[in-house]
Amino acid sequence: AYLYPDSYDYIALSKSLSENFTFGHNAYEIFRAPLYPVFLAVISKITSHSYFIIITLFSQAFLDSITSVLIAKTYNNLFKAQKYIYPFAAGLMYAVSPLAAVAATHILSETLFNFFLIILFFLISNYKTEKISGIYIGFFMGLLVLTRNVFLPLSIAFIALLFLKTKSLKFLTASLLVCFTI
Repeated sequence: AYLYPDSYDYIALSKSLSENFTFGHNAYEIFRAPLYPVFLAVISKITSHSYFIIITLFSQAFLDSITSVLIAKTYNNLFKAQKYIYPFAAGLMYAVSPLAAVAATHILSETLFNFFLIILFFLISNYKTEKISGIYIGFFMGLLVLTRNVFLPLSIAFIALLFLKTKSLKFLTASLLVCFTI
């Protein structure tokens, strides 16, 4: 119940990474983004084979819990809520979301992607210094691209919109450089 057809590809890639330090053996596998298989390879290295699925699902549930908290903090930063019930409700809605729960209980990259995406939104909502924030924002955009390839065109649009907001060439340079270096 916790394995989809994509799950087998991710597990095969993680096994290839942890045993041979290679990323796949056929052309289809190289179209997968590498960060989630690396995440699985790290888990497979620190656990025994019999506990791999359990530890992976526990790790994803932990990431999902942190994501809920970060959603509440991001909501609070964006809307400066006077009552803490609104940020709490936002985090709780994600925590009880059926899609988030299903994603966390399957070997799929969605949980890791959501985690990095919410960190990115949290950083944007906490935007303070141009150089530091541009580097961190670019770093997490790079991690998002490495988790799911679909974020590559979105990262360019994201950086363009953030540049329009900040009107800072330093921010643009830092975020572009870090995002595409990763």
